[in-house]
Amino acid sequence: MRRAILMGITLFFVETLYGQSTSFQALITGSWTSSYNWSNGIPDENTDVTIEGALTFNCTVNGNGKCHDLIHTSYSTLNINQDVTLTIWGNLYLGDLSTMKNNGTIVLHGDYYYNGKKRIESNGSIQINSSIETN
Repeated sequence: MRRAILMGITLFFVETLYGQSTSFQALITGSWTSSYNWSNGIPDENTDVTIEGALTFNCTVNGNGKCHDLIHTSYSTLNINQDVTLTIWGNLYLGDLSTMKNNGTIVLHGDYYYNGKKRIESNGSIQINSSIETN
């Protein structure tokens, strides 16, 4: 019994230390806050997020959202609604032809990387607390 408890505690701390990842699948709607749209649940500040192209619905942050790293690949759109904040505790990676439409606030604590033809359209605010790298 003690061994099982220790194993459970160890697994909890390993997952907490190393985080997890989830991918946006857009199965029902485009809502960031719908658990049905994520492969491994709604992300938190320890979760790396991947949003890939060719989705049925674009990803829309319609309630305050957060994640660790955000990997936004080609041919997809990420919308941030008005009066909503997306906090990225790690890095933001934008791929070719990815689009971000920001009407709220993006807070980026890590670095911002982009490659190729990407767009960020912002009618809101973007706060970057680190560096921007261009290739």
